[in-house]
Amino acid sequence: MTLTDDPTGPRPGRATPVDVRTAPPSGSTLAVQAGTCLELQLGRSVGGGVWRVEERPPYLVPLTESADGVLLLVFSADGAPACDLRLARRRSGRSWASQEHTLRVVVAD
Repeated sequence: MTLTDDPTGPRPGRATPVDVRTAPPSGSTLAVQAGTCLELQLGRSVGGGVWRVEERPPYLVPLTESADGVLLLVFSADGAPACDLRLARRRSGRSWASQEHTLRVVVAD
């Protein structure tokens, strides 16, 4: 379920736009708009596990972490230095990451 899903029907002016990116290559740069949600669909693994936000710039706030990817709320960068968003797939009960993914997210205000 994304933030725009509403079981009672649409409510004009209340939905947050969601920018969906499917399987962006690790190391790539993504340009997104402030005031939106960024949904990164990274895919499931045969061995399971959940994608977790390990490091992030201050203008990205994680809303959900799942086996498929993550959903982040995007704020204005307000001059914050660009830094990488680092994601790791972790299995329950294990301290190491079975997979890692790094992206550069640039906010277009």
